[in-house]
Amino acid sequence: MFILHDEIERLDIPATRVKRLYRSLGGSQVALPGKPAQRATAYLCAYSDSGGIRIAAVFHLHETHRLAFYLNDQGEVPLKKVQSVIDEGERFSESMGFMLDETELQHLEPEEKARKWQASPVYQGVEAPAVFDLPLPRPGWVPAAEAPGQGEDSPDSNAASSAPDEADTRRERFLEKLGRFLSTL
Repeated sequence: MFILHDEIERLDIPATRVKRLYRSLGGSQVALPGKPAQRATAYLCAYSDSGGIRIAAVFHLHETHRLAFYLNDQGEVPLKKVQSVIDEGERFSESMGFMLDETELQHLEPEEKARKWQASPVYQGVEAPAVFDLPLPRPGWVPAAEAPGQGEDSPDSNAASSAPDEADTRRERFLEKLGRFLSTL
């Protein structure tokens, strides 16, 4: 369960402590306790604390320019329990109408990770824009499904499909989340 903590205005922690950061794919209308109903962007952040990992669901409220922090009620969790708490945070966000996607912040070089973390509303607080600076596709980038020589008739198509790659795994996870989200409507 995630509990509202009105006293928190931002996560003033270094990027090195941020283990995972998720962002909603779009905004959604929310009505949070003590705040007027408004559009928001959702974030889910797992970060190291003194004795383990803490998970925060953060809602960037667009009209009032505030952040609403919900922390996991278990407090700091050991590394082996982090994924289950992240999954709980995703379900919590999905129950409010958001679909989250991982920003892959943890895979960036330290300088780039710090720059992006410091540009995020979760770090900056109420003065930050609602958009997380995600990298754009490289010029000339073509999705694998549309790349020349990768069609169904390609001799390499069977070899590529024999071992699922990270994109396939992420696609399956996205479709699973989409199904859960659509079943709530």
